[in-house]
Amino acid sequence: MLHEEQGITIFLFQDDDFPLFGQVWRRWANEFVDELHRNELPGKVIWKMNCRADAVERELLSGCATLDCTWSTWVLNQASEEGLETLHKQITVEQNIKAVNLLKDIGLMFEYGFDAAGSVEHI
Repeated sequence: MLHEEQGITIFLFQDDDFPLFGQVWRRWANEFVDELHRNELPGKVIWKMNCRADAVERELLSGCATLDCTWSTWVLNQASEEGLETLHKQITVEQNIKAVNLLKDIGLMFEYGFDAAGSVEHI
């Protein structure tokens, strides 16, 4: 409706937990992707979402790659194990690297942030 009636072409879902965890939320995310296709919106709108590195999964995000979306995931809040532990991120450097590699493999654009104490030389 926003696209058709108001000409809106950019949508930002500002939630670090998309696509969320669990079957219900994964189903919702898949239905969301299917609905965008049913309404022929790929290529007409830009959408951007955030998620944690431990939520980056090939099956779900492969569907997102067909939507011409900008998948923005802050997978590197900190690039050292010590920093991740200090910030209580409950995530590892290995998970961050795995998420970055998977996003590259799928072909989704992404960005990440880290504080000055972090280092991404190994990625």
